[in-house]
Amino acid sequence: MKKTPKTIADLKINWTFCKGEENTPIPESKVFFLFQELNSSIYDLVIKKDRYVIRYQNEEFVIHSLDNESICSFMTYLNWLVWDSFEKTFKLKKFVRVSDTEYILYGK
Repeated sequence: MKKTPKTIADLKINWTFCKGEENTPIPESKVFFLFQELNSSIYDLVIKKDRYVIRYQNEEFVIHSLDNESICSFMTYLNWLVWDSFEKTFKLKKFVRVSDTEYILYGK
C-alpha cells in the first residue's frame, strides 16, 4: 500500500532552483513545464489553501496558496522567489516540516 503524502515534506520532489525565461510574456512558463516533466507523478497534486512560510538560509518566503493550487504552481512561484533573492542554481534536497504551514528548505 502506497503512503499518501500529507505535506510537502512528504513529497519526493526532483527540482533544481533556476532562472526563468527572460523576455517572454510568461517568464515562468519554462519553469512550470520543466517541473511537470521532472515530477510527472506529483505535479498535479493539490495543496491545501493556506499561508505557507518557507525558510532558506537567512530568508523567509511567504506564499498564499489559492483554492485547488497544484504543487507545480506552488513550486514555480517558490522558484521565482528563491531566484529573486539568491540568483543561484541549487538542487532541492528536502523540505523539513516545522508546522502544517511552515517549512525549512534544504538545498545542495
